[in-house]
Amino acid sequence: MLTVNTDELVSQSEALKSNLKYYDELGKPIVDEYSKELDDKVAAIKSYLDSIRKYNLDFDVLSLQKMLVDLSTTIYYTNDKLEKLGLLEDMSGIKYKDKFNDAYLNKQGNTAPGVKYTVEQLKAYADQEALSEKLLNFIYSHSAKIIKAKIDSANELLKAISKILSSKITEMQTMGYTANKAGL
Repeated sequence: MLTVNTDELVSQSEALKSNLKYYDELGKPIVDEYSKELDDKVAAIKSYLDSIRKYNLDFDVLSLQKMLVDLSTTIYYTNDKLEKLGLLEDMSGIKYKDKFNDAYLNKQGNTAPGVKYTVEQLKAYADQEALSEKLLNFIYSHSAKIIKAKIDSANELLKAISKILSSKITEMQTMGYTANKAGL
């Protein structure tokens, strides 16, 4: 039978949550900087949709076309920013590996006579020495994932707007055809 110390799990969970402050201090501003324009466009679209729903209005074709172009352009530029963030992620990964390797080799080469460290001890030491670089790489990596998810969601929104626009244009064409047939 598996026994679990729930107090210990809660304590560990709380400790992990408190460590999120590092992400909030460093990662959130990165995400905000790289995705602000996209966030603003999506918020404007949400506001438009809320108004449509609240006042029981119909979609305006010109507004939909403008949203389509604006959101497409914003996604393009956000993707460009994401690539730059990806470079920072890669460079921070390289810096982490360099610091790790330097610490590993330094510890391995600077041992007292008769002292021999195991590979696991050397790795643990090197990982501890490069912890800041590892955390920075982690922050860039997760910030990039968050922005990628936002872009993916914006692309889904773009598809939905496109479908609504196509439907409205078809409806207008049908109504125009019907009105012409009726002699209006």
